[in-house]
Amino acid sequence: MGKVGTGFGESTLASLIRAFKPLVRKTPPLVDPPRERGITYLAPRLVAQIAFEEWTADRKLRQPAFLGLRDDKQPAEVVMPEISR
Repeated sequence: MGKVGTGFGESTLASLIRAFKPLVRKTPPLVDPPRERGITYLAPRLVAQIAFEEWTADRKLRQPAFLGLRDDKQPAEVVMPEISR
């Protein structure tokens, strides 16, 4: 959770938009969705690799950067880690 705003150039953004378009859905695919305006929900079919500095106390990523999509991982394999406080 958190907003990734770095790590991709124009060609990567164009590629992501093409990959995202068929995955757009009206309802959130999670139990407790974020409460923000302008969210576009996607069906959970892709896995992204994200570098980040740390998890915050409210379970968001600090300084996230997009590294790429993973075709060797399935979404069901991705789990939220336990965060020590």
